[in-house]
Amino acid sequence: GKVTLSAGTYNFRNLTFESGAKLVLNTTGGPIFINANAQLYFGNGVQTTYDAVNKVSCYSNYNGNMTIGTDNLINVASIIAPNANVTIYSRTTINGVICSRSLKVEPNCTVNSGM
Repeated sequence: GKVTLSAGTYNFRNLTFESGAKLVLNTTGGPIFINANAQLYFGNGVQTTYDAVNKVSCYSNYNGNMTIGTDNLINVASIIAPNANVTIYSRTTINGVICSRSLKVEPNCTVNSGM
């Protein structure tokens, strides 16, 4: 499926982007803040499009294992999950910063923090 988010703050208990999901981030009206009180999950093949990557922040208060699946293109300024153990699976590109309790990056992944 496809989800479009515009400027504002979005609060969720859990937020799951299933495999093949398309996330359109429209920041023309200002920044986007995505907050998940618990799990923030990116399945395989999730793609994001954006106007300005430095205007999108994701936060999760989850205390457990957080997954970013294979073959993803995630364009956000930051993914902050201070209590989570984050695993980024193969062939995923993240354009933004990741902050977590622990981080495991599998082969053929790219994290570009200089966006």
